[in-house]
Amino acid sequence: MKEADEFKFQFRTLAQNFQMIDDTAQRSILVWYKNEKTRVDSQKLIEKLRFAGPSRELSRKLQRFIVNVPIHMFNRIQENHYVEEIHGYWVQNDPVLYKPGLGLLVNESDWMYGSGVV
Repeated sequence: MKEADEFKFQFRTLAQNFQMIDDTAQRSILVWYKNEKTRVDSQKLIEKLRFAGPSRELSRKLQRFIVNVPIHMFNRIQENHYVEEIHGYWVQNDPVLYKPGLGLLVNESDWMYGSGVV
């Protein structure tokens, strides 16, 4: 640990090897979110992703609309075609999957019946 005592760190190696979130245990889904008041609309950003492809700037903007789910839930969501892959991102493609104020509806009965939420 002589390097640590001398404050010599391999930051690039650390960044390459470090994962805060174990992506083998969960997947990320970009959800639809629209707020008229603040003019935030993730679907416009998703359309940019679809037609222009990913960019650093777009990826940063999309980060706020990512919901992480355990892999077993993601597999059910994917099998039921509630998400689609766009340039390496999994994106909501059914309006009942995510409800602002409630979040991702992970129970299939919630997807089909809207969980009584209007």
